[in-house]
Amino acid sequence: SSLPPLLLLVQCDMVLLAGDLFHDNKPSRRTLHKTMAIVRRYCMGPDPVQIQVVSDQKADFRNVNDAVNYEDEFYSIDLPIFSIHGNHDDPTRDGGTEMLAALDLLSVSNLVNYFGRQDEVDKVEISPVLIKKGDTRVAIYGMGSMRDERLNRMWQGKKVRFLEPEIDEGEDEGEDNSNTWFNIFALHQNRDLGRGSKNCVHESMIPDWMDLVVWGHGEYERG
Repeated sequence: SSLPPLLLLVQCDMVLLAGDLFHDNKPSRRTLHKTMAIVRRYCMGPDPVQIQVVSDQKADFRNVNDAVNYEDEFYSIDLPIFSIHGNHDDPTRDGGTEMLAALDLLSVSNLVNYFGRQDEVDKVEISPVLIKKGDTRVAIYGMGSMRDERLNRMWQGKKVRFLEPEIDEGEDEGEDNSNTWFNIFALHQNRDLGRGSKNCVHESMIPDWMDLVVWGHGEYERG
């Protein structure tokens, strides 16, 4: 119910969601129909998108055309949505071997840019979606929800790796390239708030060079 007011925000270049767009990983047809109608109403239009994705889009997104949705010549998107999955709408096998999330349906319909999914079971490598607008450079790191115990174990075993943006031509290779981007990390995991030391992500695990952390999965903080 909060999605339509959110999408009415003016002078907004994009929307970033940190998981749980849906409360179930198999939402009803009515829920999917209403969600798709809302996104079409508020995110499709003739206005040009002012941001540019400069990273490897085929590697970044699970979109059907291996590119950000607003660059598809057959669609007219003027407010792109970028989303990771949460623990409620995580990928599952449904009548086949391929893991699919509800976001895959919105992605294949070119309504949402689904990113941050990790398919490896023994390591996590998080590559940023690199976005430019004029002189502004933003690196968005996304990590879809996974089992907290397994993720914590991989983090403790140094098997979680954040890939820094590639150095542009003409930049000093000796300089920390993460400092030339505004770095955002979107995740959907337990926080260390009475959950147990091995059942969460500790803030100390997140790289110091992250400028903003968008932390989903905060239901337990509500009154």
